[in-house]
Amino acid sequence: MIVKAVVSYDGTLFYGWQVQGEKRTVQGEIEKALFSLTGKNIRITGSGRTDTGVHALGQVFSFEIDEKIEAKRLYKAINAYLPEDIRVLSTEKAKDDFNARFSCKKKTYEYRFYLSETEIPVKERYALKIFDVDIEKMQESVKLFNGYHDFKAFSSSGRTVKSTERTIFDSSLKQFENDLIFTVTGDGFLYNMVRIMAGTLLQVGMGKLPIENITNAFETGNRNLLGKTLNAKALVLKEVIYE
Repeated sequence: MIVKAVVSYDGTLFYGWQVQGEKRTVQGEIEKALFSLTGKNIRITGSGRTDTGVHALGQVFSFEIDEKIEAKRLYKAINAYLPEDIRVLSTEKAKDDFNARFSCKKKTYEYRFYLSETEIPVKERYALKIFDVDIEKMQESVKLFNGYHDFKAFSSSGRTVKSTERTIFDSSLKQFENDLIFTVTGDGFLYNMVRIMAGTLLQVGMGKLPIENITNAFETGNRNLLGKTLNAKALVLKEVIYE
């Protein structure tokens, strides 16, 4: 039986999603829990990798398990063996050809800012402090991400991909009192892409980059035209979409 599972985690104390030797990773902890539950080495497949410090509200993974276990109640049994910073939210029986990675159609990420001159401890763990920015200019800039573009300039080196072209279906920057949330939905994301997009918006808002650098970066692939790669702590994988 193929199982589709949705999981949420606080990425602060993890070295990302993917198993990396003896390092503490989300995938590693889930596979340990499955071994404790079943006595078998079960390999899981995630919709994609999240990096060190990145969080998830709705990451998805899939795996194969014995039919004797009821899929819809399986998440409760897995959670009994997981640390408190990971929780499986749901499990269900999937089609035989379902694969959390290759069946994925869209993903939505959020990057969170808060407006303050001074660090606010209760927000610091999951958001980046900013101050004195032009929010309207940032909101104007975010529209340029939408559509089909070559995002080569919006990626960090270190990973090889077949293509750097991606489609962004929707992106927005919304203010909720002193919180700013950058939300972006696309058919896929390059290494550090969302953090560079967020960093570019911030630099535009601070008056350090002209808006036209975004379109110039699409055309030239020049990473130097864009903002910094922002801290992973404020990035959340919100949802993985399969339809």
